Amino acid sequence: RTRTRTRTRTRTRTRTRAPARKPRPERQALKPQSTMWRAGLAAAALALSLGHAAALSTFANKLGGDQTRLLNLVADTDRGADASALPPEKREGIYSAYDGLVDAGAGNSFLDGPEPPALGNFEVVFVGPATAAQAVGQTKASPAGGRWRGKFGRFVFRTRGLYQHVLKMPREHVPRYALQAQGRTDGILPPAAPTPATNGTGDALLAVNMIRAALFGVVPFTVVLCGVARRLAKAERDTVESAALARQAEAAAPANATVTPNVLRVDFAPPVLALGGRRLSKFLRLSLGPFTDVVLDTPFAGSELRLGRGSYSGARFVLKRTDDPKAEAWKPLVQDSVPSGKRLGKGIMTVAAARAIAAVLVKPLRLSFEGWLGLGLLYAVGRGLSATTGGIVTSRK
Repeated sequence: RTRTRTRTRTRTRTRTRAPARKPRPERQALKPQSTMWRAGLAAAALALSLGHAAALSTFANKLGGDQTRLLNLVADTDRGADASALPPEKREGIYSAYDGLVDAGAGNSFLDGPEPPALGNFEVVFVGPATAAQAVGQTKASPAGGRWRGKFGRFVFRTRGLYQHVLKMPREHVPRYALQAQGRTDGILPPAAPTPATNGTGDALLAVNMIRAALFGVVPFTVVLCGVARRLAKAERDTVESAALARQAEAAAPANATVTPNVLRVDFAPPVLALGGRRLSKFLRLSLGPFTDVVLDTPFAGSELRLGRGSYSGARFVLKRTDDPKAEAWKPLVQDSVPSGKRLGKGIMTVAAARAIAAVLVKPLRLSFEGWLGLGLLYAVGRGLSATTGGIVTSRK
């Protein structure tokens, strides 16, 4: 009896088990089709990426030779200031090579991607007017280097390096000195909308202009301009183009006001002038001159160089990519606050004026001729510090 009951229970359990579901015919037919569809997409994507990479490689190889050719053409021209080294036929060759690279890079963004070619450390190797037919300028000042690179400036202050960097970094790493000029507007461009460079979050773009020179080739000094940069929206680019056309018409200059999507507006803090070498310059530095803003356009950038164009003047710039450690000399000079040369100058003028008044009113404090001469020189130094522009040409005309 016990065995019979056990068998009965076993049979009951066997009967209550649900039969396994069989896959539906339509699902079985769909799986092979879905797998084939995904495989086809993957193959197409792979072929597209390989073809795109091959096209980019060919494009880069071609432009690599063109970049080298342009760099060779502008060598030994004193960064475009030596007229004797730039006869008309050579200028034509330089501008032809420049325009060829610009045409090849038309429509490309050089500020986007994991490694944007427009970003990095660059040395200015050539500055020229808007067209090859125009005479070699840079007599009173230069579009790169200001009055430090004018005819007198090149003679007295021997240039050892001229740089223009555009760098991307976390906002918390932006030098505090550069942030004080942020958000300014000069009336030509509309006020800036919040961007990662202006709202305190994300990455920021930093532009740095630096000139390293030596007084009569003996006393070294460094001048640094740095400021936060931002990209311009379409409406702002149109505003810049209209203003450029108007200014070029006033100056009877050739119309060349096309602005690319790679254009940047930079709000620069006042220039920092630092005397001495690397160790001494951090302690002998002053902030001189006004706040300024510029519009930088990059019609082409590659592995070897970056091309710039003055958005208002149409001036041409050729900048060579560099890994020279001297290109980093600006960093310790702007990491913290910098003493104001204008305030120092006003203080010196006040002291000199007070001493002069005392010499007139108080008999024991009267000065000799040499004393008055020294006091006059001291006042002149203070006046110069308070009024200097730091080598910047403030007019856009």
